[in-house]
Amino acid sequence: MFTSDKVVDLASKMISVKIDTDKNMKLARRYGVEGLPTVIFFNERGQKIHVVEGSMPVDAFVREMKIALGRAASTAKKQQRASGSAQSK
Repeated sequence: MFTSDKVVDLASKMISVKIDTDKNMKLARRYGVEGLPTVIFFNERGQKIHVVEGSMPVDAFVREMKIALGRAASTAKKQQRASGSAQSK
């Protein structure tokens, strides 16, 4: 786990869950985890939006977290627009 202030700040905008893949092999297979570390980012609806595999320097992981947050925000906006247009019909 990273203790960098940058990572901690971004992580505060997410819900983090650590899974023991040795004890939860079915779950690991379900999400295609083949090696560790693997970080899977989901949007608020539980859809996989970004995957990071392997260890990396802090700055690279921060970039990956920002990508995931951007994708989550983009997905949420699309869902809001779709919901709004469905309600106006």
